[in-house]
Amino acid sequence: VIPKAMLTGSPVLRSGRVVAGKVKRNRHQDIQLLRAIVEAPDPEEVFEIVSECGPALSVIHTTTALHRLATLDAAAARERSKRRPAEWREQLPILLEYHGQQAAESTVEGRSFSNGLWAFAKLRVDAEAGTLLTVLNSAAGQWDSVQWKPVDLSIAAWALGTLACRHEAVMEGIARSSKERLEDFPARSLANLLWAVATIEWKDDELTMKLAQQSMSKSQELKAMELSA
Repeated sequence: VIPKAMLTGSPVLRSGRVVAGKVKRNRHQDIQLLRAIVEAPDPEEVFEIVSECGPALSVIHTTTALHRLATLDAAAARERSKRRPAEWREQLPILLEYHGQQAAESTVEGRSFSNGLWAFAKLRVDAEAGTLLTVLNSAAGQWDSVQWKPVDLSIAAWALGTLACRHEAVMEGIARSSKERLEDFPARSLANLLWAVATIEWKDDELTMKLAQQSMSKSQELKAMELSA
């Protein structure tokens, strides 16, 4: 995905991998920028990239930045000695604002949407946050035009359950799209969806029945953790 435009006179990001500056980026530069975000070794470098490129970031860039922050934070949590101080979270609202602006104007893509929600859940973003609602409303408005994969539906549902966010339109979309192809769901995706439906207390008898049937047919594939979910 190529950002709509690179703002004239915007800051120049130079890290040895990326040059994003005063002219519109080509696809190669766009991929380099994504790679720089993915390879950022710490939250500080992620926010340096965000600060340098600012509003010129696309929704794919902001989603990738959020995902990278969530991944780094989860890794730090597993190694308490390396856990970063909470100061970097003070910059998170800036990235969230950019992400909301882009999400409101962009075409929804299933994997990007689910990755973004996963990051929101891992970063413990407030379920009532304006950016989260913007992302969800944008997806709801385009739902039937998106090609949803089972893993993306289950991750989105898991994230909503984790955030305790009962967004009616998105949950209705997840339920509708899931019922059409539950037989294609891997065991882990079924478990995630089951957990989310129970956590949010989503009432859909047809979905619940089909989930139970598919879970029984794939019971041998479910690991102990998935069964307990």
